[in-house]
Amino acid sequence: MCDELIHLQALLNNIDVASAHQCLTFIAKISMIDCFSNVWTALRILLTMPVSVASGERSYSKLKLIKTYLCSTMTLYRLTSLSILSIKNDIAKGLNYSAAMETFANCESKREKFN
Repeated sequence: MCDELIHLQALLNNIDVASAHQCLTFIAKISMIDCFSNVWTALRILLTMPVSVASGERSYSKLKLIKTYLCSTMTLYRLTSLSILSIKNDIAKGLNYSAAMETFANCESKREKFN
């Protein structure tokens, strides 16, 4: 890969390439993908990596809030369910709770499986 970068730098001295995307486009345009295969792969990985992990951090933050609030009475299944409801609250806001309560109220026995 070091040799490929040295040769690519020599090619790029004549051209104005300011970003990784432009470099990747340049390699494809001059049909040198086979010559710069390691650089090609590294640039593609670089350009497809996520820029932020904020959504994952928010999920753990929500999980921490839920767990500290209900720590003493919570099973793993309940913790998982509550965390999913908290993270996907936009979907939860659109649910029809009255239909679910009606189904639960019409169950003959509390031991009957609720669907």
